Amino acid sequence: MLQICIDESGRGNGSVFVLAGFIARVQNWEALADDWHTLLVKSKIKFLKTNQAMSDRFYGWPPSERDKRLVEFARLIRRYVKASLTVLIDYDAFNRVLKFEQRIKGNQWFLKNPYETALWSLMGGAVAFLDGDPTQEKVEFIFDQGMSSPRKLEGIFRDVRKRTERPDLIAKYPHCRDDKEFLPLQAADLFAWHVRKVYEASNVGHVYDTRTWNILDSIERLDFSITEMELRDVRETVVAKQRAKSFI
Repeated sequence: MLQICIDESGRGNGSVFVLAGFIARVQNWEALADDWHTLLVKSKIKFLKTNQAMSDRFYGWPPSERDKRLVEFARLIRRYVKASLTVLIDYDAFNRVLKFEQRIKGNQWFLKNPYETALWSLMGGAVAFLDGDPTQEKVEFIFDQGMSSPRKLEGIFRDVRKRTERPDLIAKYPHCRDDKEFLPLQAADLFAWHVRKVYEASNVGHVYDTRTWNILDSIERLDFSITEMELRDVRETVVAKQRAKSFI
């Protein structure tokens, strides 16, 4: 059994919305959780929340000590996961193309919020990848609790399952867990935060280069980001379908 653990970064702030995480076998996640807990105890912290860790004096650590600890967590991730997954949606592009598009009518909620659009892309892309995986292992999706309403999450999940040729490879329902209890989600949080920082730095001509990021970036990545051109394609497809229905 494979598990995909996903968290978000950038909702409500910054220039990009990110969904990111990792895929690994259940036994690998269990081993990572054991080692992660050991490292938390060694670091004398209850849990790792990257946004808090990157504050100036996280648990009284100077930045050099904090960075050394984050490298240890990143090495654990690289040891146990199969691959990383990312979806990035630029807020400005999304707002221009979809959010403020007046021709889109009705309850097209997933076209008005980059979060739901990113979820659909990540889940659909991951399932398409698994369809071609020769191991044919079943997979379940695990999300950080509070990322989305269960109704919307299950709705997207049902739609993705309908579109795949092998729905038998996908667990029937997605799961939402508390990252303080399900430690692999703290790994996803660490990755999502860094993916956003790299994008924001590149947007202003800078390079975000840390030892932690270099380790995370060395993991094989499945990227399902949505470009502005792809957003425009989605918009025109939806508008064309709505126009066709209006003539029926």
